[in-house]
Amino acid sequence: MITPGVIHNGRNYLTHHLRKNDYWAEGEREVQGEWIGLAAEALGLSGTVTDDPFDALRENRHPQTGEQLTARERKHRVAFSDIQLSAPKDVSVLAMVGNDERVREAFIESVKMVLGEMERYAAVRERRGNAATTEAFRLTGNFVGGLFIHDASRALDPQLHAHAVLANATWDAERNAWFALQPAEMIRASPYLRQVLYRELAGRIRALGYEPYDMSSTGFSVRGVEHLRERFSKRSNQVNKLAEELSAKKGRKASKGEVEVLVRESRGDKLTEASTEAVRMSQRAELTKSEARGLDDLVRAARAEPLREQWSHGQARVVLDAALRHVYERSSVAREGVVLSAALEFHPDFFHWRELREALATHPDVIRKEGEMTLRSICREEALTVQRVVNGKNQRFGIGGAGDLPETLTVGQRNAAKAILRSRDFVSVLVGDAGTGKTTVLTAIEQSHLKSGGQRFMPLAPTTKARDALVKSGFESADTVQQFLVSQGLQSQAVGRVVLVDEAGLLSTRQLDQLTQITYNLRARLLLVGDTKQHYSVERGDALRNVIINSQTPVARLAEVLRQRNEEDRQFSRLLASGEVADAFEYADRRGLIREAETDDALFAKAAEHYVANQVKGIETLVVIPFWDEIDRFNAQARPALRDAGLLGETEVVREAVKPLTWTLQQRAHWNQYQVGDRLLFARDTRFFKRGAAAEVVAILRNGLIAKGADGREAKITRKQSTAFNVGRVQALSVAKGDKILIRGHHPQSGLANGDFKEVALVEPETCRVVFTDGKELPTDFAAWTYGHALTSYRSQGTTSEESLLVLGEVATRALARRQFYVGNTRFRGAHAIYVSQKEEIFRRLSQPDRGRELATEFVERRRLAEREQMTSRVQQNLSDLVRRAQLSDAMREEQSKGQRYSL
Repeated sequence: MITPGVIHNGRNYLTHHLRKNDYWAEGEREVQGEWIGLAAEALGLSGTVTDDPFDALRENRHPQTGEQLTARERKHRVAFSDIQLSAPKDVSVLAMVGNDERVREAFIESVKMVLGEMERYAAVRERRGNAATTEAFRLTGNFVGGLFIHDASRALDPQLHAHAVLANATWDAERNAWFALQPAEMIRASPYLRQVLYRELAGRIRALGYEPYDMSSTGFSVRGVEHLRERFSKRSNQVNKLAEELSAKKGRKASKGEVEVLVRESRGDKLTEASTEAVRMSQRAELTKSEARGLDDLVRAARAEPLREQWSHGQARVVLDAALRHVYERSSVAREGVVLSAALEFHPDFFHWRELREALATHPDVIRKEGEMTLRSICREEALTVQRVVNGKNQRFGIGGAGDLPETLTVGQRNAAKAILRSRDFVSVLVGDAGTGKTTVLTAIEQSHLKSGGQRFMPLAPTTKARDALVKSGFESADTVQQFLVSQGLQSQAVGRVVLVDEAGLLSTRQLDQLTQITYNLRARLLLVGDTKQHYSVERGDALRNVIINSQTPVARLAEVLRQRNEEDRQFSRLLASGEVADAFEYADRRGLIREAETDDALFAKAAEHYVANQVKGIETLVVIPFWDEIDRFNAQARPALRDAGLLGETEVVREAVKPLTWTLQQRAHWNQYQVGDRLLFARDTRFFKRGAAAEVVAILRNGLIAKGADGREAKITRKQSTAFNVGRVQALSVAKGDKILIRGHHPQSGLANGDFKEVALVEPETCRVVFTDGKELPTDFAAWTYGHALTSYRSQGTTSEESLLVLGEVATRALARRQFYVGNTRFRGAHAIYVSQKEEIFRRLSQPDRGRELATEFVERRRLAEREQMTSRVQQNLSDLVRRAQLSDAMREEQSKGQRYSL
């Protein structure tokens, strides 16, 4: 593992922690640190870490001259970053309990190799030009720090680990000065660096005569040692036990924050009465005679083995291409470490990580700058869409006359409708803030088109939920964009017609590339309707924003908020739509919309109480919770409260449901990602499984899976079928009369579609039947469903409710995005409340800059501007140097002249 930490003062950190193991005896030799990093060489530091230079770095001073190192001095500045690198438990057992010093040395050499790779990601904040107020960074490729090796946990388990303690300074050759180290890029690359550590270490362990196997993102095993792993994991077992006890007490899984508190509070003091010899004897004493003999025999046999070469399977380019397909399915721009990490995780038997990095450096499709990357093919995809839009300007038929618009439209709605009707462009764009009446305007535009002799619009939407919203709004023939892209029949119907795409902000760049190509060739018109401030597509790219900013196509806009009845509520929506999120938060707080709870448990209990009270009163209420983990916590509070209120039946049946893993296509085709017991949810018909069916993974093969259907029939799944299903982990959910159910897949035979909401009318314990109020049933072979008492903000987009509740717990303090906050606060007509447990943390989160998701073309342009600014800065610096040298020369000549006059 690689675990980062921050040291703010560190006055006694060297003597009380780094030089001490988690045990020591009086007079025992201390742990000696070693200077590491290219910047250490630049500062004249090498060999053993000593007190004076370490303290100088802690105080931001040059260890040789004593001068201030970096320009910025803060009162509570970070002194060091402590990066902890840990060996897998099997390796620690071999080194410490097996007493094979060669294994310890292999770990140290592997750590040094990884730190060299980590140093490539050392960076500084880019504070010049347009980047002055952003989080932009630039790689410097150097750091200075000390490396310390420890070998025990607080519970005295063997735990071989290293502390790389990095000073908060790096040399910026671009600006010829020392600046504060920006460790964020190294931390972001830690999944990749962890993979490098495991491969380096496994290769060295194998060379020493051992057999490492079962490589994964969390480590690897060593043959002959794995049965001792549990014995020497007392500390982790202690934390796990405490977490289980807390989960049992609360009736739910302990949150990440709660586990962190358990770790902190259960940590014992270091032992000052135990010597290394005593610790080793204590560890050996935990083995039976048979186990001790077996471990000694294993070490003896390994020492007798001749050195072996490292092994590896696969070609670097093939391994890399799989990772590129995975990463860029959902991102247009990604960090180098993310791609390299994915490549190694997909191929656990591939060890040549250096060759992988070389393949990346020479890949013809990759554009790489400062540790970030995009693909030329994605740039082309974005550019081709824009080019079609530009080429189609003033090249199509008019839609209708403005005189046919209804008088009921507001001034803003009428102006937007007129702009669309007047346009003769291939692509027209209507952007409307949340609650501005986009559907009303679309209906009016279509009616004008029909009165002018045109045909009904061909309505499309990116999701089934958005499609259903179109149907309810009067566009009865609405279908999904994906269905249109694959259906020759639908495409043939679009010739010469207006193709309307609602919620176009959810389109990916791939989808819009295909859509514009098809409709352009059909001589159709494309009307894109959406809001770029709301959620974007799951697939890569913000296609609508790409068209708006790069094609200069005219945009009709709706900004008058109409959804909320109350003017103060409309003002709240306007602030959110204008991007003034922090102001909107403060405005909501002043109006009493924000309701704070002391803890997350109290938060979900209060929100559930509010929801149930509304259900009793018959008030239509939408509960929005951005993250699924927190929805589970809400459901755990809401269902008992509904039962107490008489809205949920006492009789329950337990049915299997599947929690989706949201894997990419590439992940689904790599069999090492699966676990026995995983469920495959089929979205398309295959030879053995029909659309809507669920199958259980019963065996994992090198070239596929064995899956068992509900009828007990087994079939082999190969790469060919991997695109036909989604993958999830099974869970058992209780269902009672009155429960609301969200359908998360398609089951054509039962008439169930993804995004449907159903209310349970009847459950039969004997047969496990679940019957909905509309007479339909939950099929026995269908597992793509969950509770529907609360929705994510993504699922809620496009919906309107009389009242809404936005619930933001601990996860939101770490991961809430502005668009989630915007969508979650704009679904209501009459009343709204925001439930939080950490109001200040949520406010701080929303106040931070939000870059959103970058397009490939934006990345290329950003880096081009950065390079131009850097070049300008270098030129200015060179000119300044020339001026200083000229001034110095003039001064020297003046002094020489004075000296000559004095001598005369």
